Amino acid sequence: CGLRELRGFNPYNSRNPRLIPSCFGILPGLFQYGVFLMPYLPEIFDRAVTNNSSRLALVEDANRWTFSELSDEVNRIAGLLQASVKGDTVGVLLLNSQKYIATMLAIWKAGKTAVPLNYLLPPAELGFIIKDSGMSALVSSQFFAQAIAGVKPLFGEKGVVLMADDPAFMS
Repeated sequence: CGLRELRGFNPYNSRNPRLIPSCFGILPGLFQYGVFLMPYLPEIFDRAVTNNSSRLALVEDANRWTFSELSDEVNRIAGLLQASVKGDTVGVLLLNSQKYIATMLAIWKAGKTAVPLNYLLPPAELGFIIKDSGMSALVSSQFFAQAIAGVKPLFGEKGVVLMADDPAFMS
């Protein structure tokens, strides 16, 4: 893995070259017309699924998911988000888990902006983030029912709260 010089990486000072690792297979071809183009994360994930569909992607306790299984869940959740969330910003209030990873990838795949929420924050701070971000939906679980009850009114009529442990979300 070497370093590769890319001019134009800093949008404020194109004369100042930036050195970036060239060991990432995605970098060639991403520097065009003096602009560094970032790859879209769902496309990178889809490439990983195509190249590694039967390989192990994720382990949580005794559970294991291949890239193909994780992709199926991501696609299902993305479809649910596209159908039920009218706005562009979706909050995520989940424990660190497979469901968190699948939900984050699904939000991006659905073309929406993910707002990860720290579950250690008090409801007043969560409420500020929800209002400030213009969040139109929240994906959470029953584990956070008390916190959700405190912030749910902030969504009003337009907001959607999806429970990741609800059978409708998981099927």
